[in-house]
Amino acid sequence: MSNLTFAVELLAFGLGIAFLVWAYRNEGVGVRLSKVVGYIIAIAAVLSIVCTSVHSVRYGKGYFSSQSTPPHLIMKKQMITQKYPTMLRHIQRGN
Repeated sequence: MSNLTFAVELLAFGLGIAFLVWAYRNEGVGVRLSKVVGYIIAIAAVLSIVCTSVHSVRYGKGYFSSQSTPPHLIMKKQMITQKYPTMLRHIQRGN
């Protein structure tokens, strides 16, 4: 999944650079807006690339057990099942 995300982020970075190249080669209406949009897209793409890369490396080294369920939600479910065991049975049965 991170490979696909990385590819989309690279496309976004390329789009931001394309906006900037167009803005610096032209004059007139829309150049200022194109510069602003280009910088925003390029900076956001770089930050996303860094974040995705860091999390992919950490996941690959085994720092995370899975990418789906955060630990605090698992602990919260355990606390609820210990405190209200009968309520959990009714929820699981659909009553």
